[in-house]
Amino acid sequence: TRGEVMKRAEEWVEKQIPYCQCNGPAECCGNCPYCKDYRCDCSGYVSYAWGLPYGYTTYTLDEVAHEIKKDDLKLGDILLHKSEHVVLFGGWANSAKTAYHCYQEPGCHTSGPHHAYVSVMTYPFSSSPSSFIPYRYNHIED
Repeated sequence: TRGEVMKRAEEWVEKQIPYCQCNGPAECCGNCPYCKDYRCDCSGYVSYAWGLPYGYTTYTLDEVAHEIKKDDLKLGDILLHKSEHVVLFGGWANSAKTAYHCYQEPGCHTSGPHHAYVSVMTYPFSSSPSSFIPYRYNHIED
């Protein structure tokens, strides 16, 4: 359900899970105590929040999701830039639908925190705005 997705997303925010691209124990760098079935990167974060059996990548999340329109966005949907980044939609921050609550696991190259966090973001996303497309998990329940 959307509530479960957001609860799982909040877990990483509360724990401030650090960014790491390890792909579970077989590929772990040895420095990340959180590596299990999901990388601690943006797509691993979404995969965990959606309750997927393992971590997908930004290139493969569309295998379990479908494109939607901006006006159809609901809690737990995503904004996906297939070759770069993905964030969870946490609801509109204003009635004009120009800003939203953005849950993300940012990369190490960002100037912001290097752990999962939530912030208010200008829609759709600050970098490459035309490349961020709304998607919905195929098996989410309202």
